[in-house]
Amino acid sequence: AGAAVSALHALGFDYVAFYRIESLTPPLITLKVQEGDTGLQMAAPMEAAPEDIISMVARTGQSRSAGAADAVNHPLVVRGRLSAVACVPVGMTTRYGVLVCGRQAGTISQDQVLVMELISAQFAAAIYKDVAG
Repeated sequence: AGAAVSALHALGFDYVAFYRIESLTPPLITLKVQEGDTGLQMAAPMEAAPEDIISMVARTGQSRSAGAADAVNHPLVVRGRLSAVACVPVGMTTRYGVLVCGRQAGTISQDQVLVMELISAQFAAAIYKDVAG
């Protein structure tokens, strides 16, 4: 998880986190690794809320991005700490978690989401390889 988070942070995101799916019923999705400004890390939720963007991506397996005007969002955007966030699932058939990337200014492009998805796929393959032995 640390390598995927570090790689995305090195690509210029202000905040990056990995939330692991412990359970979808009932939903329990917990913060495992994060990088970025200490203030952002301290303000980040330790668990996803049932109706936030992290939980939605965990449930649907579909990448999603949000800005300040979006209803389904991340707490750091809602509180004005980030201007935009994107979340991608880690694992498709078996979802292991969600990668979260945020920017303090500006937006997140579709190309950046595609890079997140590529890193997420590599991360999922590494998890699967470890689990399968």
